[in-house]
Amino acid sequence: MRTNRAVLPFALLALTIAPAACGGKSHTKATGVKSTTSSATTARKPAAAKVTHLTELVRGTTPPAFAPSASVAPGDIVVLRTLIPGAADSAPVRVALTIAPAHGRGLAVTARANGETSTATLTSSIGKQVMLVGLRYTCLLPPEPTFCPAHHLTTSRGKDKLSFTTSPRTGVVMLGQVGPVPKKPGPPAPTTGAVVPTYGLRERLQVIPPHDSRSSIAKPSTTVKVSPGDTVVLISVLLGHVVGAPQRVSITFNQGPSKTLRVTGTVAGGQSSTATIGTASGSPIALVSPHYTCFLPPAFTFCPAEQTRVGAGSYTVTFSASPASPIELFAKVQGG
Repeated sequence: MRTNRAVLPFALLALTIAPAACGGKSHTKATGVKSTTSSATTARKPAAAKVTHLTELVRGTTPPAFAPSASVAPGDIVVLRTLIPGAADSAPVRVALTIAPAHGRGLAVTARANGETSTATLTSSIGKQVMLVGLRYTCLLPPEPTFCPAHHLTTSRGKDKLSFTTSPRTGVVMLGQVGPVPKKPGPPAPTTGAVVPTYGLRERLQVIPPHDSRSSIAKPSTTVKVSPGDTVVLISVLLGHVVGAPQRVSITFNQGPSKTLRVTGTVAGGQSSTATIGTASGSPIALVSPHYTCFLPPAFTFCPAEQTRVGAGSYTVTFSASPASPIELFAKVQGG
């Protein structure tokens, strides 16, 4: 996987993890919150008893619930969850995660924090070595609590290492898909560090209907009509004859409620591009739980957000991106 075009199916799964994106939460009008340099995300509070020790869990196909171990096969979607001990208002701690091949042709996910260690295992059900591909985590924008961004990310010889600063309230949640070990590494990334002319920008929108809807996902467009329960994707595609160093891109959008919401993308030193979200019913709508998905290498990524500004009913989020890494922001549509 070399771009984040495959985000959509996994984003639907991510919506089931973040409570604010699952519906049932009223939107919050922004009230001039000052700029922040971090994006935010949250994990659903565990249904189990109070967490007393650092706990790493995995959810695969067998069993279909979070557990210390799971049997997996290529194609399975896996969710990794790290639970942090303490009260909801406890101070954040640094959690280091290692995802590595384990004996028995499976995988081990090890969490370390405050002198504690917890490991969840993924056992191959096909008798062959498996790996996790397309590893990613979802970041909700303020005012939601955050474990984003990832720190000290390294990938080498099938082993991924990264860390987050998080609290018992948020924990850490990651997603991935089980795949076979590749026979040879993929082609090198075409992106270089060369300074190139300002990229062009094309702002597009795509609507994902609710899970129980029979509606199909339409192609991206500059203008869409949405209804409560839909998920709207804000897609910023950079254009350039030569793919060089990433450039700063800012996306500004209205939260609502309103009958029309505008999305504007701007590349530093370049032209802006706009798209419009309208209401299908004629009643006001609002965008709630805006979030984006970060990929681990070797997939290209625009993460982390360099700056997030929350104003009176609007957001401005700035990333560094290139034509190899289109930016995708997601938000749930709610009636105004």
